[in-house]
Amino acid sequence: MSRFAVRFAVLGAALVGLGCGGSSGSGRTAVITGKVTIAGKDILPGGDVVFTSVTDKDKVLRAVINGDGTYKLPGIAYGEHKVAVENEHLKRLNAGPVASGTASLEGAPAQAKYVKIDPKYTKSETSGLSTNVKEATVTYNIDLP
Repeated sequence: MSRFAVRFAVLGAALVGLGCGGSSGSGRTAVITGKVTIAGKDILPGGDVVFTSVTDKDKVLRAVINGDGTYKLPGIAYGEHKVAVENEHLKRLNAGPVASGTASLEGAPAQAKYVKIDPKYTKSETSGLSTNVKEATVTYNIDLP
């Protein structure tokens, strides 16, 4: 019986260490996709969607916005995230010619274009945008004014 008790205690400790049975979803990740639009009709043709974990502000993930306004980010942790949209780096893209069909600037797709957005949306602290990742696949569309 003693061996059984020791094995049971070790198994229990391992399960607790892995976070099994916890409601926070710690360690679980998802794929988040979406589309960024402006005023409900025009797409934002480039930039980044930035996700900052509410529980760990050091966990910041970026998804590149494609020329059609879509983005995809695998590996985002379950939980609440503040969201920002950045595209200021694309200003330089519009300043000069870019070879057709090539990545243009800092990983931006060749079809990416700078479009002015309200600066409040470029910081997660001021954007007012957030999402709670609770499933393995999440769609989070963003509509900027």
